[in-house]
Amino acid sequence: MINLIKLAPLIDMIAWRGLVYTIFILHFVFACQFLLLQPLVSAQDAGDKSVHTAELLERVSHNIKVKRYSEALDDLNAAIEADPSLSEAYWHRASVSRQLCRYEESEIDYKKYLELKPGNSAVEKELSQLHQAQSALETASSLFDSGEFKKSLEYVDKVVLVFSPACPKAKLLKVKLLLASKDYSSVISETGYILKEDENNLEALLLRGRAYYYLADHDVAQRFVFHHVSYWLHALVLH
Repeated sequence: MINLIKLAPLIDMIAWRGLVYTIFILHFVFACQFLLLQPLVSAQDAGDKSVHTAELLERVSHNIKVKRYSEALDDLNAAIEADPSLSEAYWHRASVSRQLCRYEESEIDYKKYLELKPGNSAVEKELSQLHQAQSALETASSLFDSGEFKKSLEYVDKVVLVFSPACPKAKLLKVKLLLASKDYSSVISETGYILKEDENNLEALLLRGRAYYYLADHDVAQRFVFHHVSYWLHALVLH
């Protein structure tokens, strides 16, 4: 018994040493798990994010191809809101805005992309095309106002609609120029394309009706004007 009492401090020291060793080993195991597994988790997250981005951009490209520009912009806006550093989304949004001749919004996104990834020659080229289209649209509008219809039409066809093919302002300006030039058949064709994308485009409906009227097809002209007035009255009642 006396020997056991003498050995008690030694036993306590061994027990404490064992406890310390156990704690040290557990900490070592946890540290190894953190150091080895964390990069794997991060890599998996990065891979998932990359796949999601690729799917998003593919969907955006498809929507642009079928001229669903609003849906493409909605996806891009959501992507940028979720990840403000997603440079590709700024580039795609800038491109869509340029095609719709929303030049100020487009320029902001191009410049944002170049902040994130400076020196991209393709983006710099598109930004230059934006400036050309913007300047050409302003020039074409001024020439239209001054009665220089042929020259104005050249700016629209050869510059604006090349770099901004979905620009509603340019499309309607082209129709007005064709009407002023008395090319009524072309007015009907061009407004047909516009109305196929937006059947309730009131200005296109009215211009199409005027073209039919000048071609002496008064019944068709009356139908288009009636459609225009009916839609306008309906919109007025709703507001």
